[in-house]
Amino acid sequence: MSGFVTGSEFNRFVNLDNVEWGILDFLAKSDSKYANYLWKILAYSTEDCLTRPDVSYADRIALIYKNNGEASGHRVFMSPFIDDSWEEQAAMLHVYIESIKPTTHLSSNVQVAFECIVHNKISNILGDASKFNPETNPSEMNKGQVLCPYKNRATVLLKSTLAALNGNFVNGVGVLQFNSQIKNVSDDAARASLWNGKKFFGFKFTMSTIMAGDSERADCGW
Repeated sequence: MSGFVTGSEFNRFVNLDNVEWGILDFLAKSDSKYANYLWKILAYSTEDCLTRPDVSYADRIALIYKNNGEASGHRVFMSPFIDDSWEEQAAMLHVYIESIKPTTHLSSNVQVAFECIVHNKISNILGDASKFNPETNPSEMNKGQVLCPYKNRATVLLKSTLAALNGNFVNGVGVLQFNSQIKNVSDDAARASLWNGKKFFGFKFTMSTIMAGDSERADCGW
């Protein structure tokens, strides 16, 4: 019989409900260049956000929305952006599971959605290129002159999120990939969109991870 499973074990998705927080915890603890950029963009609404002080771990965690009350002041959410009343001129990151596609009875590809959203009144930011900055991207300099003095906040947030996560192992989640060549994944892509009428814009994209946690019985204890 086609598709008949001879084994007695099946995928129990034991880590599925840890995915969103696992990713945010990874980003909060990361000291990579692009993780630092990501948190600066979220924490500072000024155009010089990239050259402001690094955001501490405690302040990063404080930016994550962890209750079901007033969302004002928070910048990171484990759900899609759906609140039409949001008016703060801020940048936001939303992380949530969008789809699960089985590969076998023992493993599935989990697609995690990311929304990088920016209020259009703070869309332009200053780049951090400088001959005195050892981390300056060489493509941004021309004989010591800055080529990209201004950047799109949403684009920098998109780049920073992708760069901070792509190919990295996240504890309890697995290796996150922005890769359409993963079996049974064909729509990992970043697309521009508008939120909340015309006040907010940005990008939505998905990353994939392979999840397996098998047992013979559903009462496996997790």
